[in-house]
Amino acid sequence: MTLQQAHTKKVTRPRIGTICLSVLLLFTLALMLRRADIAANCMREGLTLSARAIVPSLFPFMVLSEIIVASGIGEWLALPLERPLGKLLGLSRTGCSAVVIGLVCGFPVGARCAILSYQKGTVDRAECERVLSCSSIPSAAFLISTVGTTLWKNTRFGVLLYICAVFSAILSGFLLYGMQKQRKPDNWNKRKSPPAKIHFEAGMFPSAIKSATLNTLLICAYVVFFCTLTGTLEIVLERFSASETTHAILSAILELSGGVSVIASLNNRQFAALLTGATVGWSGLSVHCQMLSLCDGYDLSTRPYLKAKLVQAILCAIVIAIVSFALFK
Repeated sequence: MTLQQAHTKKVTRPRIGTICLSVLLLFTLALMLRRADIAANCMREGLTLSARAIVPSLFPFMVLSEIIVASGIGEWLALPLERPLGKLLGLSRTGCSAVVIGLVCGFPVGARCAILSYQKGTVDRAECERVLSCSSIPSAAFLISTVGTTLWKNTRFGVLLYICAVFSAILSGFLLYGMQKQRKPDNWNKRKSPPAKIHFEAGMFPSAIKSATLNTLLICAYVVFFCTLTGTLEIVLERFSASETTHAILSAILELSGGVSVIASLNNRQFAALLTGATVGWSGLSVHCQMLSLCDGYDLSTRPYLKAKLVQAILCAIVIAIVSFALFK
């Protein structure tokens, strides 16, 4: 590049989101330094949450997802739903299998399956981004057991949340991408052929363990950080005498598990149910950062994913608002 070209080249300005995130991180760092005791307690809570809930419920599914994609089992699992999901979302058999696994096992198993398929070349970039948008929901175990039974003392509400999450994920994918005319890739005929034979190799299991361990530790790191971030921001909320509703909304925006826990303590049960539905659809910035870490190095855009999560938050809130009048009279 010549000197003249260097001067005429446009300067890339930082985006508003980058600026806001930088200010938030600096503000959080100042709070951590000022109240190191509270930050340390929040970190311990995040580590406890990771050890008791995140690792036991996530690590086995991460290992299985690696083996399912590598062995070709996923394509066979998606055969019954290949035609309806393919037409609704414009996906191939491989994309449908990642969506099905994600909706059954929860985040980030479906996202990991989509990225593994993209890495193998069985889905292209556009399809991988659509799969990421439609397959990232909280797991059924978390919504039914943790949110429904433990926090709300109502298992039916947990089942309703899971149904809403699945419904909103599929509907958001259809509204955003299903009606688009999809371009047939070069290997279209190969994708329409019968699924490949299931195969296992000697190094498949050790490789799955290694990859699942690294991804699980990375997710736990995000959980610990956002637990600390939420705990230190509570200092500011207490200083300004913020209401419980403000605290609940802020927690829901930042982190899923902490957000639904705070929301469950609100006195207005119908509003708490609506806010819980929106939180389940949105899933929290912590989950979004985990998605960014999974997509790192694969030249994938997260804009379709963020658009879909906003739509899912609205859809879940609408459905829960309608049904909550019958559940919480």
